[in-house]
Amino acid sequence: MSSPTDTDALSMFQSAMQSLVGGLVAWFLTCALAGAAVTAATESSFEDVDWLWGLAWVWHLAVAGAGIWGLLVICIHVGCASALIQGTDHALRVLTIAFVTQLTCSAIVVVCVDSYLWQRVVLVWLTLGGVGIAYICGSYLSERRLRLARQAEESSTAPTASPRHWPPPSEQWGANSGWRTRPTGRGSSGSKRGVNEWKGTTYRSSRPRHFQ
Repeated sequence: MSSPTDTDALSMFQSAMQSLVGGLVAWFLTCALAGAAVTAATESSFEDVDWLWGLAWVWHLAVAGAGIWGLLVICIHVGCASALIQGTDHALRVLTIAFVTQLTCSAIVVVCVDSYLWQRVVLVWLTLGGVGIAYICGSYLSERRLRLARQAEESSTAPTASPRHWPPPSEQWGANSGWRTRPTGRGSSGSKRGVNEWKGTTYRSSRPRHFQ
């Protein structure tokens, strides 16, 4: 169960993402981290760490953009950056989608250029990409369960409609007798005749209802 401090920190993080500078910086750092992680797998040791690794994702994206499949990666990045700038309640999920997308793009480019490094690249992708995909799926499932629980709560607290009376009270039969009599006019003897109805069957009665 989250504490008030964690809730306030998450609220501040989402507010920081809902701006032009904050959204672009977060998206840029996420893509740079993904490209650097794949580039690090190509080195035999971490002694050759270079700050240019942070720009490796730009080269990876340019190589992917030279092919048709790179347009899909660009479209996903544009959608993620737009969501961060305009504001979203799931900033961490959007950043994870951008990270996994760039991680996949960089892995494909590196393997295509240096095919003998595919084992290292696959290991990095399975470690980082698997965690990211698991988080994305878990986030969607938890949101779906929360939405269904909220809908169930709203439907249980909604006021129920009053039952409709049928037939109308003016046409209901007596409580103790199922008979209903309606006038049909005066008979030849001057007495008023009636029609006795029972369960949809009409019987005519010659017995006068009123004595004159």
